[in-house]
Amino acid sequence: MFKNILNSANESNLLPLIALVVFFLFFSFIIWNTYKMKKEVADSMSNIPLEENNNLGEV
Repeated sequence: MFKNILNSANESNLLPLIALVVFFLFFSFIIWNTYKMKKEVADSMSNIPLEENNNLGEV
């Protein structure tokens, strides 16, 4: 599928090609960031919804 999209890249489908590249780069970055995250950070982030005093700016 990607081979066909890249082979037929011309001016009419430049926008879908750019969207595909941005989509791929964004989710690749998110996956890479998730795997490189330290366990302590992941644990503290997972407990944020459960904490009673989380200092997120009380209204």
